Amino acid sequence: TFGRGFYVLDDYSILRDIENKELTQKAMILPTRDAIMWEKSSPLGLPGKAFQGDNFYTADNLDPVAMISYYYDENYKSIRDQRKEKEKKLIKAKEDVYYPDYDALKAEMDEDEAKLLFTVKNSEGLVVKKVLKTPSKGFNRFHWDLRYEVTNPINLSSSSFYNPFAGVSEGTLVEPGTYTVQMDYFVDGESTTLVDAKEFMVTLLDNTVLPAQDREAKVRFQRDVSMLQGEISSYSRILSEIGDKVKYFEVSILRLEKPILELSSDMKEMKDELREINVLFYGDNVKRRLDMQEVPTPSSRVGIIANEQKYSTAAPTGTHVNSFEIAKEEFLPIKSRVDLLVEKVKKLEEKMKFLGASYTPGRYEN
Repeated sequence: TFGRGFYVLDDYSILRDIENKELTQKAMILPTRDAIMWEKSSPLGLPGKAFQGDNFYTADNLDPVAMISYYYDENYKSIRDQRKEKEKKLIKAKEDVYYPDYDALKAEMDEDEAKLLFTVKNSEGLVVKKVLKTPSKGFNRFHWDLRYEVTNPINLSSSSFYNPFAGVSEGTLVEPGTYTVQMDYFVDGESTTLVDAKEFMVTLLDNTVLPAQDREAKVRFQRDVSMLQGEISSYSRILSEIGDKVKYFEVSILRLEKPILELSSDMKEMKDELREINVLFYGDNVKRRLDMQEVPTPSSRVGIIANEQKYSTAAPTGTHVNSFEIAKEEFLPIKSRVDLLVEKVKKLEEKMKFLGASYTPGRYEN
């Protein structure tokens, strides 16, 4: 088997050729053994040791992954690295070393780092995963978690402390079947194929109590839920950004050397519309405070379905299917109202710009 701290190859002749430096290929993807997938359990309720303390012994187990092993015959060297090597040779030879000119330094700063691009596709040729790795000479490996990518809005910030309740941002498991992985050299927005697509199998671990009879239909439903949840999250982010813009608009209007009435009606209309959409999107805060019954919002419906289905091996229930259809139907008019509100914000920004109002975040000056 494959170990975590060492490599065991199916084809020992490849390892022998590498050791004897008789390998002629520039790059290769080694045979990938069948990847077995399952849903992990959390017996302690949280990842790892949870709150058991360091005295509680645990050992790492290999997650459900596909182990992609590959070989590449050289390390990546940037323009700066190449210059440094030349300078070392000149210093060793006791020759003059000249400071690089503007063009050389600019080329170093503007250089895009080359990467090895691995593309995983399903049997229908659809891309399910892309992995970038820095070229490193020798035998290497990475793990694919057998999951689709998430469709939530991009968030590049990270917490400054470990939060066990934050959850993990990951998609749903893929369907069992045949997959391929291809290796390309990617730099400056262009790619060159190094290794053609190699096939490997993804299979299910047969240890489920209530397995879905139609696994493909279950995965399709999970994907549909994930896509709608991602779209709802995107519009939620748009609403949040509009709410922030409105705060800046109000301050900018007060500073404007014009009568406030020229823009106050527009602001009132925008704030009322934003308030109504927020109620449709998140529910009524007043009713919530008074403990009054509310109709579930599309966001809450999809959130409940995703929470109950994402890590489940069972087929979606009738309630899940019906609630998802209701969420799709109810979200369409909300989505349209948000799109119209975005256009109103743009028009107000242009009007404020024309009147000479102070710059507010997100406004383009051209």
